Amino acid sequence: MTISEVAKQAKVGVETIRFYEREGLLEQPRKPVSGYRQYLTSHVERIRFLKQCQSFGFSLAEAGMLAHSLERGAATCEDACNLAERKLKDLKAKIAEYEALARRLENLVDAPCRRQQNAQCSVVDALTNGDCQEA
Repeated sequence: MTISEVAKQAKVGVETIRFYEREGLLEQPRKPVSGYRQYLTSHVERIRFLKQCQSFGFSLAEAGMLAHSLERGAATCEDACNLAERKLKDLKAKIAEYEALARRLENLVDAPCRRQQNAQCSVVDALTNGDCQEA
């Protein structure tokens, strides 16, 4: 397959494939003396695996490490589960951060209405004065 055929089958752009190759996430096939590089079905599968990992919140670096381990036969179920548990913990912490941020913004928005002409804006005041107090 050509790179454009791989891109179509994997539902990514050609530049995504080139990026994966530059980052060492996908092995670039050797270019024959005459002609285009020929990609294999395994390239499509690798790209799909990386994209699936990303859909679960894994970084490309994490997805690449897991893919390399799986290909070498070095990854165990325990390794994959440990990685997933760490990602879950990270995501829950990020959710807590966003919930706290939402509470802070709600407090600003719910402040006594200052949207009247010539009145100070509580949002601008908080941003200008560095009001970084947690909700």
